[in-house]
Amino acid sequence: PVGKFPAIMRDIAVIVPVRIRTEEIANAVEAAGGNLLIDSDLFDYFQDDRMREVDQKSMAFHLVFQSSARTLTDTEVDKLMLAIMSALEEKGWEVRK
Repeated sequence: PVGKFPAIMRDIAVIVPVRIRTEEIANAVEAAGGNLLIDSDLFDYFQDDRMREVDQKSMAFHLVFQSSARTLTDTEVDKLMLAIMSALEEKGWEVRK
């Protein structure tokens, strides 16, 4: 169903070793995003020659934040994004900024 309150969308890209599966990244994002992160979708996969040499790839995700009870603020979503970035960096992955 369509929510009563507007969603806030953000994108995040992370550089990970080639062996890391998309599902592992998505699980880390969703765990850190909490219950206000209602959707995350992979929208870009990138790997250039330099990344191939060091067995890395870049994966970017659309993130959708929404509450069923109220309108979210940018500040709230910014805090969630920081939590997501921290969770990814704790795994040794590089968040593209």
